[in-house]
Amino acid sequence: MSRAVWCSLLVKSFGEAVRSKCAGSRQLRCGAGGPQARWRFWHVLRNNLDVSEWSLVVRFEAPSCQPRLAGVFGKDPSQCQRVCYPAINAMRDVCIFGYQSILTAGSLATSIATSDSIGTMIPARLPGYVRSWDAVRDFATNVTKRYVHVSDWRRAERAAFANLRPAAASVVNGVCRRVDSDKLPELDFREQGYTRVDISNTIAPYDGFELGAAFKCYAYVDPTPDMAGAMVSRAYYEMGRRGASRLNDTVPGFSDDYLASTEPAGQLVDDLVFVFFSADGCHLWLLEEEDSSLVLLMRLRQPQFAPVISFPPEASRPITSGLEWLDVRTRQFRPGASVARIPPTLIEELTSKADPNSLRTSKFWISRMAAADSGRLSPSQLADLLHDDDPWVRRTAQIASGHEDVS
Repeated sequence: MSRAVWCSLLVKSFGEAVRSKCAGSRQLRCGAGGPQARWRFWHVLRNNLDVSEWSLVVRFEAPSCQPRLAGVFGKDPSQCQRVCYPAINAMRDVCIFGYQSILTAGSLATSIATSDSIGTMIPARLPGYVRSWDAVRDFATNVTKRYVHVSDWRRAERAAFANLRPAAASVVNGVCRRVDSDKLPELDFREQGYTRVDISNTIAPYDGFELGAAFKCYAYVDPTPDMAGAMVSRAYYEMGRRGASRLNDTVPGFSDDYLASTEPAGQLVDDLVFVFFSADGCHLWLLEEEDSSLVLLMRLRQPQFAPVISFPPEASRPITSGLEWLDVRTRQFRPGASVARIPPTLIEELTSKADPNSLRTSKFWISRMAAADSGRLSPSQLADLLHDDDPWVRRTAQIASGHEDVS
């Protein structure tokens, strides 16, 4: 490899730049640049290449045990005497056991911008639990996410999500996803209401798969399940079933194991859509639960809570097909446009660049929130929103008026 190519690989921090260089050479010799340069090169590759398409071969250098990249080869394993991806990251990586939404392609990538290909999943079983539906969230108090009713975008009061409930004679299945330990704060943000529990001593991979013994493995469990239950979004419920079916092609019997380890959901409802804030507190997204694609509904001027990150990983996810015109990044005004999950009047308010003073009296909370964040309301107009019925609107008005500090 020429020094020019080596340097360009070091300074390019996004996947396309790395992939474009690798595509031109099926084998890269990366000895130049010293240990720090080699480590930086590996860090770029590790965070931006789909490991289902590449095998990474390394050796460790004593005494520091930092990996030295010996080569990057095509995915034909016969070219490599040893595929060392699990061993490479033992100092930094952990595993997350996903048992519902994370089974679906794209779901984890929505939160931490990582590959969600089947090649990065390790199917596993966790004894002593069943998959239940008692992680209940109250959206009157939730500051980062909510379900809304399709017909009028009224906030849903309560909804249930999947949980792991202790059951001595049962075994629940899922997938272990390897992530950088630096991503744990972002995952903790995603899984608010759950506690991250160490299951390293009990998790067991399916036959033919292996979990590195050096890795910590965690599961997110709601420590205070609500046995009274609540409604469950059918779209969310189907995420796990769909993900298990997809994995069944690679792991025969996985789907049957999923069904056998899942308790029946109580009330399944079809009229809910999921909206949530990125961990930066500024980006509000509409989730398409079928494929984990997104629409950016709002980009607020000020964070709505103390930020966990500075740049939202959701920005790298695909925009929901057919709704590119609604996404803030590519928004267009389309009179009379119809979307199954959004009322026509709300579509018009979101896309028409209406005067904030008129939006502040809208029946839709998201329009009133946009008015509060606009910076174009007078103090008296903003004061009306300080007493809004919706907690997110009140919060935005408080921040805009200087009454709340989220730093």
